[in-house]
Amino acid sequence: MDNHPTEYNASSAETERLKALYRYQILDTPADPSFDNITLLASKLLNVPISLISFVDEHRIWSKSHHGVEVQEYKRIDGLCATTILNNSPYIVENASTDPRSCEHPLVTQVAGVRFYAGVPLTVENRFNIGTLCVIDYKPRELSASEIETLKLLSKMVVDVIELHVSQLKINDLNKTLKTSEHYFRSMFDQAGVGVSIANAKTGEFVQTNQKYLEIIGYAADELKTLDLMLITHPDDVEKQKVMTRALLAGEVTEYHLEKRYIRKDQTCVWVDITCTALWMAGDSPTHHLAIVQEITDKKLAELALKENEERWSFALEGSNQGVWDLDVVNHKIFLSPRCKDMLGYPQDEISTDMDAWLKLIHPDDLPCLISARADALCGNTRSFENEHRKLSADGSWKWVQVKGMVVSRDISGAPLRVIGTYTDISQRKQIEAQVLKLAHFDSITNLPNRTLFLERLNQEIEKTRQSKTSLALMMLDLDRFKEVNDSLGHHQGDLLIKITAQRLLACVQEKDTVCRLGGDEFTIIFSELSDGDYVHTQANKILEAIAEPYQLGGDLAYVTASIGIAVYPVDSSNADELVRQSDQAMYASKNSGKNRYAFFTKHMEESALQKLNLANHLRSALAKNEFKVLYQPIVDLNNMQIRKAEALIRWQHPDMGIISPADFIPIAEDTGLIVEIGEWVFKQAVEAIKTCRQHVHP
Repeated sequence: MDNHPTEYNASSAETERLKALYRYQILDTPADPSFDNITLLASKLLNVPISLISFVDEHRIWSKSHHGVEVQEYKRIDGLCATTILNNSPYIVENASTDPRSCEHPLVTQVAGVRFYAGVPLTVENRFNIGTLCVIDYKPRELSASEIETLKLLSKMVVDVIELHVSQLKINDLNKTLKTSEHYFRSMFDQAGVGVSIANAKTGEFVQTNQKYLEIIGYAADELKTLDLMLITHPDDVEKQKVMTRALLAGEVTEYHLEKRYIRKDQTCVWVDITCTALWMAGDSPTHHLAIVQEITDKKLAELALKENEERWSFALEGSNQGVWDLDVVNHKIFLSPRCKDMLGYPQDEISTDMDAWLKLIHPDDLPCLISARADALCGNTRSFENEHRKLSADGSWKWVQVKGMVVSRDISGAPLRVIGTYTDISQRKQIEAQVLKLAHFDSITNLPNRTLFLERLNQEIEKTRQSKTSLALMMLDLDRFKEVNDSLGHHQGDLLIKITAQRLLACVQEKDTVCRLGGDEFTIIFSELSDGDYVHTQANKILEAIAEPYQLGGDLAYVTASIGIAVYPVDSSNADELVRQSDQAMYASKNSGKNRYAFFTKHMEESALQKLNLANHLRSALAKNEFKVLYQPIVDLNNMQIRKAEALIRWQHPDMGIISPADFIPIAEDTGLIVEIGEWVFKQAVEAIKTCRQHVHP
């Protein structure tokens, strides 16, 4: 351990403490009996030879009062007073020569040095320990609890004397300031750019006025002695002037602010802004009134003109059903016209002017877009901004509004200061748009997505499935015997059957699956994010069973079944249009296989479909190219073995594909409607054959 006491090392807290010490201006001041009496009292009450009132400076400890020892100051070293100020409680060393905190202090190590020390910090401003009151003895001893309390009470007396000292300093400063202020006041009073008057509070007589006040009211100074203030006040303003004056005299207010009109000596009217303050020279009641008067005639005329304009604008806005808002960008405050709040159903005093409170009423999904649009205008990227969003109404519902805004004021650096704009209720328009959108994307009978929305959803689900690396199944469903039910029971019952079918399909699938109606009796189902290969089989059987259940159509009972085709992404195709085509081919395969069943798309189906399409294309030109021929199958009477008649059989001799079986092209002819034309041709060929036969057999 270092054998030499170390000097106190100042910190930021110490810097503040020293500032407080210097504010009290007590260092190096002459002796004061008020302090000396306390040190004398401390020695007597605590029976000690030495008492000190010391102040701890940066590098020294200076004694304001010392009893029993002649010491004015000594170097600041830890262990005694320098340590006392570090705590807010008494610091007691019963035997300084053995106590490690103080044993190396110079006042302890010297001959006849200090043995007992007890100090209490002198705390000012409730936080700064600027000095100590301490008692010292040359022999070790203890302090009782009551003696410690006595020392603490004496320290408070010291602080009171210190504060009294500071108060006296302040009084001295105030006296100096007062004299200076009186000089400044006289100069300002006479040269002020506003009218100033001092009047007797009880009589109303003018005690003093400046030249500007006389110019405002139009009277000379000597005329004021007999002038009644109320006589030069406009008749319409007399009553409010009296009310304000009575309140000031009664002590209800110490100051009032008033705008009123004076009638000048030349009978012209002048608007003034008055701030009147009560002055107390003595006693409990004000003795004088100080009035600061500023002419505001031009301002009032401008305000009246502005008010007229605002009334006209207000009338116009009310007629347009728009609300007006005015944003103070710097203070983040917004003014809202009554219409802004009315359209949302809020009382006028319910929404504060804080912009954040207004923004909280905006639907969270709409807020980013509004903030972005507004930011572009604030930054100057756009001249104005426009946005449509939902706002929370007083009844808890969301109401659509259109906001338009424009920056109308910027500071010298270009930063926005003020933005104004309008709010318009567009809820009805949005409802109509939603209805139009629904009609464009949803089936009117079932409320299911229609073909347009189905294709959008299918592309969306394909993209999601691609990203999740799962699979997707598209089911195409066509009702069997629906046309029979629709034709026999009527379109109303047919629509009801379609609606019930939609309900049954929705009941069979999960929420993530999409059921759509393409039109007529044709439905589609998108099974997305498939992870179970058997799921689609299970769902297909479930749907077939549900559709096969009887339909109660009013008083009629109907039965239909379904033919289902299924294509899988990405196994069959990665393209939405191809999936639709493939599921459609699979559905027709189910229908051709006997109906009330389902089939998955296969390449054979596609090849068969392409072959049929190719045949259909060639079939349309086969007659013109004379590619058909008719063969006749004789029918023999077994009784006499004579030919009684013949069956006409059509054959298609294609130049490239060879002979094509009727089993392959007749169904296509029936589907395309060419069967009628082909049938007529066969009939004509048969008639010609009969005619030829008769000519040869029976000439």
